[in-house]
Amino acid sequence: MEHESRQPYVEQDKDIQSNHLTKPSITRRKLLAAMGVTGVALAAKYLVNAGDGAAYAAEGSSVTNNVYGGTHSGPQGSRAGWFNVREHGAEGNGQKDDAQALTRLLQRIDNGEKATLYFPRGSYRIGSDLSFASTLDLRFDNGASLVPDAGAAVTIDAHLYAGPAAIFAGAGTIGGSMGKGRLYPQWWGARGDGVSDDTQPIQKALSVAKSTNGVSIFLMNGVYKVTGSLRIYGHTRLELEHNTVIQRFHNDSFLFNGDPGGQYGGYEGHGHIIIEGGCWDGNVTAYPDSFAGLNIAHGRCITIRNTTIKDISWGHAVEINSSSDVIIEHCRLIGFMNAPDGSRNYAEAVQIDVPTSSSFPWYGKYDGTPSENITVRSCYFGASGTPGTTAWGGGVGNHTAIHNVWTRNIKIVDNTFDRLGYWAVRLFKFNDCLVTGNTMYGCGGGIVINAPGANTESTKDKDGVQRSTPQTGARTLITDNIIVCTTLYEGIACTGSGDVKVEHAVIARNLITDVALAKTSILITRSRNIQVTGNQVARTRRGVYAENTFDLMVNDNQIEETDYEGIWLAKGGNYFIHGNMLKRSGRHGLYLTETDGFEVLGNIIDSASYKESGVYAGIKLENAVMNGAVHDNTVRMAAQAQNRYGLEITSNCTRIETFNNVLAGADKPYMNSSASSGDRFSLFAPSGSRYIISVDNAGTLLAAPAPTA
Repeated sequence: MEHESRQPYVEQDKDIQSNHLTKPSITRRKLLAAMGVTGVALAAKYLVNAGDGAAYAAEGSSVTNNVYGGTHSGPQGSRAGWFNVREHGAEGNGQKDDAQALTRLLQRIDNGEKATLYFPRGSYRIGSDLSFASTLDLRFDNGASLVPDAGAAVTIDAHLYAGPAAIFAGAGTIGGSMGKGRLYPQWWGARGDGVSDDTQPIQKALSVAKSTNGVSIFLMNGVYKVTGSLRIYGHTRLELEHNTVIQRFHNDSFLFNGDPGGQYGGYEGHGHIIIEGGCWDGNVTAYPDSFAGLNIAHGRCITIRNTTIKDISWGHAVEINSSSDVIIEHCRLIGFMNAPDGSRNYAEAVQIDVPTSSSFPWYGKYDGTPSENITVRSCYFGASGTPGTTAWGGGVGNHTAIHNVWTRNIKIVDNTFDRLGYWAVRLFKFNDCLVTGNTMYGCGGGIVINAPGANTESTKDKDGVQRSTPQTGARTLITDNIIVCTTLYEGIACTGSGDVKVEHAVIARNLITDVALAKTSILITRSRNIQVTGNQVARTRRGVYAENTFDLMVNDNQIEETDYEGIWLAKGGNYFIHGNMLKRSGRHGLYLTETDGFEVLGNIIDSASYKESGVYAGIKLENAVMNGAVHDNTVRMAAQAQNRYGLEITSNCTRIETFNNVLAGADKPYMNSSASSGDRFSLFAPSGSRYIISVDNAGTLLAAPAPTA
């Protein structure tokens, strides 16, 4: 070591300059002889430009210069030291063990020195462990391959340059970072012809990630037949070229991010994964058994994008379970096969789930890890056209829960849901959700917020103990969606469970038309602190229906052509109903029943009772409505079908003040049968005393002290 440290820099430079003398390199003539005409052509196409995309060929240069690099001993721009392994004892005949010759060659290359090892056509048997350092380039001619024996491990941290053909074979293992360049399953023998079984070549490429901190795998155009589920590991990018198809020829899922029985906890399973491009074809006509497509659990930082997932039987296209920071974008999720008895009609294309033995039985701890920070955006959900399949049941959501565990921070943005059979979006005990900019056409229902029932599987805790009491989600923003022609359910529904209420939801600026027969466009039940604002609704049974709900704002909505009421509010209180425009309501325009505490302000009701003239009112308060005010509203009658009253208050209502309304009715504009209510307003005297101002039948103003209680 002392001797080496005293070597002058000039001597080191001389050694480098004379490297081609002390360490023999391949000559042009020998390279031509080894490669032949085909090899030279291949060199120009692959040896120069293949691998991780680092091209050594200069634009406009000749094949000869690209291969030999002019006066250099290797390709132009190649790393110092070009070694043909055949000239250093490796035979590549498939019989002799070439490990020793390659080991001797590697020992001749100084530690840390950059060099290129060239493998001419041949089968290089490796009988013992062998490692290629990151300072090396490995270049494979067409037909060259490394063949480790069983028990032998070849570790390649070098940069690989090879065409899309097999360069690895044998029963041993191939690992290492491979220069952190693109890997091709063709290197392990994949064909992509739709006939050969490509399962193992693809899996071997994926398994490289087990021995390195990141791989990128590229599947060229073709149809890849797989006969078993694939496993993807941490820090992997799996890219399918545009016309690439992975076709399922087995009865299980496409892919899992873990090994069977793996005990991953929290978000510490296999993460930092990107899956993109191509098509995953479930081939359900030939293999109709139940399965899920891409399965992700206990992972962090997962992206699935620009891919088609086609024809899933019973299960989900993408299962996101106990994972964080997941993005699914620009995907097409098409084709679903229901169970023969129709019992899987609700299955979601993208399920955002919690870890239980029934929801995700394959691996991971059942530790209650919630899914969080999930985004599904700019995806298409619909039918594939494959015989025996339909569009999906559900689009995005879930149907299971764990007590004291909430799925959270879910964003469902700018997607298209096309004729799904169930709810397009189902937020099942989700917190902190944004559902915006989506288009839902011809689905069973649009968007639902709901919760588990009491004493169900979803009220058990992570240890399986029944907690009995349901829990709901909170803090949801549903905005700017287009929902057209639902077939079974409401456009938007927000429903709690028993006495447990959904809290803090905003339903704003949605356009909802033509909902299912006998269904409401916006349904709110068993909820609290809800705002319904700025929505446009047309052709529906009711525009807005709220029941067992408190602290509700319904304002600035446009609702027209309802078979029944424009707005119906029941069995709740603290309602603020402001600035709505209700046109052509089949029955009452605005109807309140069993309500304590409300204000109806500045609404316009035009053409109520239009389906049964002279029967219904523009605004009706009935059956224990109390402690409220109705003022500054306008009720207009249609020319033909006319409402009976502009405003009607029945005798069992109490303490309702009305004033400054512009009313019209075929019988009367104003009908009040409540002894404690009236058309009046209150004023305070300078002394602080409150007075009620009213008018008698002669038009005389009357002032009386307000009741003290």
